[in-house]
Formats: sequence, C-alpha cells, structure tokens
Amino acid sequence: MINDLLTGDDHDPGPDTIPSPHFHNINDTSVPKGYDNSNNKNNNKNNLVTAHSNIFTPPLPNTTDSTSSFPYIDASPHNSRFSILQSSPPMKETDNTIPITSLNVRGLNNQQKFNDIIGELTDNNNAIIGLQETKFREPRGNIMFKHFANLYKCDYKAYWSFDSTDQAGGVGLIIAPYISKYVQRIHRYHSRFIAIDLFLPGRKLTVINIYNHQQDNYKTSGKELFAYVKRFISNARKDNFKIIILGDFNLDPHNYYHIINKGLSLPAHFALI
Repeated sequence: MINDLLTGDDHDPGPDTIPSPHFHNINDTSVPKGYDNSNNKNNNKNNLVTAHSNIFTPPLPNTTDSTSSFPYIDASPHNSRFSILQSSPPMKETDNTIPITSLNVRGLNNQQKFNDIIGELTDNNNAIIGLQETKFREPRGNIMFKHFANLYKCDYKAYWSFDSTDQAGGVGLIIAPYISKYVQRIHRYHSRFIAIDLFLPGRKLTVINIYNHQQDNYKTSGKELFAYVKRFISNARKDNFKIIILGDFNLDPHNYYHIINKGLSLPAHFALI
C-alpha cells in the first residue's frame, strides 16, 4: 500500500514493486481533423486508464450492501476481458491517496489535442500522469506544455523522454505540484522509459513509465529495454526505493493468464511482467 506515502507512516507488508494493473492500453485517443472538442473531452474521460495508489479490496459478488461506494458494474458487451469490478476508489477521494493515470495518447503533436487531453487529465485530480507514444522531442514537449500551462494556469510539472531513432515512441510524466516538490532526479532511456525519484517524508519512491515494444520487435528492441528496466529496478531496490510501474506494456493479460493457468512457459516478450 502507498496511501501513507506522504505522511511517512510505514505499515506496508507488500513487496517493493507495485505494478500498474494494466498491461496494455487499447484505447485510441487520436482525433481526426474537425473533431468536436466537447465530445473529445467526454471520450477522454471514458478512455483514461487509472491506477490508484491505495490498496482496495472490492466487495464480494451479490453483496447486499446497497450503499457501497464501489459497486459492481456490468462486463463490457464488446470485450469480456474487461473487469466487472470497479476495483479502485473514485478519483475524488484524494485525501490519503496518490491518484495515478496512464494513457497511450497515440501522438500528441497537435496543440489542441495536447490541451484537451492534458486538461482533462489535470482536471481530474491526477497526481501522477504517465503518457506513452507522445511522438515528440523533449524541447517540443516543453514548449507545448508551457503554452498549455500559461493558457490554463496549470502548475503541474512535465518531463519527457524521446529518441529520434525511435520516432514511434515517446514517454512523459506530468506531476501535480504537491508531488513535484519532492522530485530529486529524472531518469530517461530513449523513447520507451522515463522515471522520477521522489524523496517523500519518511521514504523514497520511484515512479517508472514504460512504453514497451511490440511483440514482433522483442529480439531487436524489446530485449534491450527489458534488460535496462530490470537493472534499473534492481538498483532502485538496493537504494531502498519503493517502486511503482505504469505504462503501456503492449501485452495481453488474457493471454498471460491463459499461459500461466495452462502451466506453460511464458514467451520471452512477457519477461518484464
């Protein structure tokens, strides 16, 4: 659990590494020319992939507690792989939590799209926002974010990582002011990895944002990324950091659990899980 990170209270029996529960973000937030801004904002709300920092155990099926804040919801009629549970507290409950959101933006070079998506994310009380597939260089991201921050009086901080040899990538972390004041160091690795070290009261926390390569590119690109991430996590643990991992893993959890349940060996491209 990490709902007491800001206070320094330490009664967490869990492991050092806290992964985001989402392996793969399949939502496409790219918007064609001539789109409606209001509709785009509504769609963005539905497309957000969030991971709250506090641990929550959902109610049992067929609960009789009609006043529960976390009701069961119907499974998606389009894809049965989506959970039927609302397993995280509402975004408005931020008193003892660090709300974290991860979103594959599928390109963010358009200033209007940038403003709409970042505006939606920052308006929803997110403390840490991880973006993947931004497809822009760090200076470009800084300029666009400065324009957004000046226009909407936003006091979040933004950090980007991009490598021109991998223009399909690009990752970023956008941090709320009550968290950004604890940032001590930024780690970047090409277009697929960015991390921040936070020295919170009473403990140290590293937040990692990953945009994994496609399965077909594992041998040529993914394997090298996996090796770097594993080294980074190992070193962070040695330095007594708690670790949160989020991002787009380009992996299917349905296939992952199917292989595990069959007692089979996982393919190499699942090695990071």
